[in-house]
Amino acid sequence: MGIIRKASRATLLGFVAVGMAVSLAACGSTPTPAADKTTPAANAGASSAAAGPSGELVYFDLSGGTAIEALSKGIFANFTKETGVPVKPDFGQQQAKLRAAVEAKQVPWSLAQVGFLPTQDKSVLLEKLDPSIVPLDLLQEGSYDEYTIEYGAFGLALTYSLHDFPNGGPQPSKMSDLFDTAKFPGKRCFMEDIRVGWVLEAAVQADGVAGKDIYPIDLDRAFNKLATIKDQTVWASSPAVLVQNFENGSCAMGIMSTGAALGMIEQDGFEAAINWNQGGYASSAWGIPLGAPNPEAAQYLLKAILTDTAGQNLYTEAVASPIPTGLKNFDYSSIKDQSVLHYLPYSDNIKDCTKRGSAWWLEHRDEITDRFNRFVAS
Repeated sequence: MGIIRKASRATLLGFVAVGMAVSLAACGSTPTPAADKTTPAANAGASSAAAGPSGELVYFDLSGGTAIEALSKGIFANFTKETGVPVKPDFGQQQAKLRAAVEAKQVPWSLAQVGFLPTQDKSVLLEKLDPSIVPLDLLQEGSYDEYTIEYGAFGLALTYSLHDFPNGGPQPSKMSDLFDTAKFPGKRCFMEDIRVGWVLEAAVQADGVAGKDIYPIDLDRAFNKLATIKDQTVWASSPAVLVQNFENGSCAMGIMSTGAALGMIEQDGFEAAINWNQGGYASSAWGIPLGAPNPEAAQYLLKAILTDTAGQNLYTEAVASPIPTGLKNFDYSSIKDQSVLHYLPYSDNIKDCTKRGSAWWLEHRDEITDRFNRFVAS
């Protein structure tokens, strides 16, 4: 099986954009509880479990592009070869589609990529994982729960142009340096959708808030700090535009997803660097939809995802994202392209980072969007 080489910038940015959107996917109103949940996947009969998975499995995908290509050519293909169960990806575009299917009790998918879900939503949208099949003990605490396993992690890091801050001279080393225009002059580039850009988090850290105390974000403090560099800020409508702003010289530094930075630096060859200090990271997750047509096969596919080292390596190298997010004993030295490791949200890279507060953002998104729009227009 050949290794998928690094993604082109277009496909990698596509994965980055969707991955960020998935991490904060709108959950909407609390769904109506299912009328009958007395037979979860975990209660599959012993004789069926002993026989192993059968039939086919349709996978609800929210990433597309290189991410699903890497899954299909690696873990999914290996699973089909081992079990005879074909895995058919179906690009769902929006998490709302999954919710609607569960509520209508017309679910065609047996495994799904899901964004952040409050605990109360998981219990009415997803089946419980079966630890007798899925080896959850291979995962770090906090990277899974009884319904989901984290997947699709990405980092948000300080990024700066080496044309503006060349090696051998002063270079920014933490998010708070974004707000020091005297020491580090030049335009700052941020995502205008600040829900995914780590902008408010960086602002309060620059104002003296420790990473562990970021949430709940003090909005007055954050926007007051942003106001100090408002005339030096360039807002980007997408990860692709953010990259373009760096490459065409519109900005000297900013905050970028590490997957986008990988594409810009390693594939495009643009001279820039990232620093993880005071950065953030987030991820989506896998879950088995309630009412899935083949939940047993999904449990076994999750087992394969946790144990297929060759497939894990292929995926990690292709999209600069560990799979799954919290595997305890993954051997990163086995990745053939070691340059990818610098962009992965893992190990020492994230020792000074903070996990994105998805629950807080979900609760306050409308308030913040309104306030941000007024801030930009003022």
